[in-house]
Amino acid sequence: QQEDIYEFWSKFYFPANSILYIGGQIPLDLDQFLKRFEAIPNPSIVPKVLSDHDWPNEVPLEERIEMRENIRQDENASIKIGYSIPAFPRNQNFKQVCALWALRFYLNNSNGPLYKRLRDETGLCYGVAVEFDKGANMEELTFSVQTPYKDKCEYIEKIWLQTIDSVSQNGINDEFLAAIKDKYTINVRHANLEPSYSNTQLRLKYKISEKDEQESISSLTSEDIRERAHLISGSKYLVSIALPQDLK
Repeated sequence: QQEDIYEFWSKFYFPANSILYIGGQIPLDLDQFLKRFEAIPNPSIVPKVLSDHDWPNEVPLEERIEMRENIRQDENASIKIGYSIPAFPRNQNFKQVCALWALRFYLNNSNGPLYKRLRDETGLCYGVAVEFDKGANMEELTFSVQTPYKDKCEYIEKIWLQTIDSVSQNGINDEFLAAIKDKYTINVRHANLEPSYSNTQLRLKYKISEKDEQESISSLTSEDIRERAHLISGSKYLVSIALPQDLK
């Protein structure tokens, strides 16, 4: 109901419950600008904001779950595979987070194993996407592709599982690991020049300094990435397959 939206807004969206960060040259009239926020009333009783440790643990899937629908308005099919994985800082440390980021970079790389199998060897698709989405107590890792071969979704799923299983057993080679570390170093420097919400949250909320980040990245090993891949390969997942509407 609309009243519920207004109640939620008034309860949580107010100056005392927000963070303002400014990048670039600080304007001379900043004080005048901030008065606009100071004029917004704060509630007399500030509600407790749940921390990462207050949320209940999410129950892991006990089996593979599939959803299949004829909803696409084009001639392609799409497949998306999602895993729930432990969230930082509640259930994994920052170096493990960096290892997951490195694994994502490896899987998204156009010279990596997924592109080799799905694009170069089989021609099933032109691109893949491996992403993370952070929640309160769990994070989601997703793998998704689109393909004109509507009858090959199960085969694409099989290739994904084989790829993750291979990394979970063998890790990644030194050349890829060095490239990942170089990319990370560039990304960290860029993030400090142009702050983002996630970078600000990392610095202020989780107290992870640039030095901490650089040390975690530079000390990453193939074994660290292999261990995170093993976490994923041993987990059940949700697979969503979307097919063209007119496909019988």
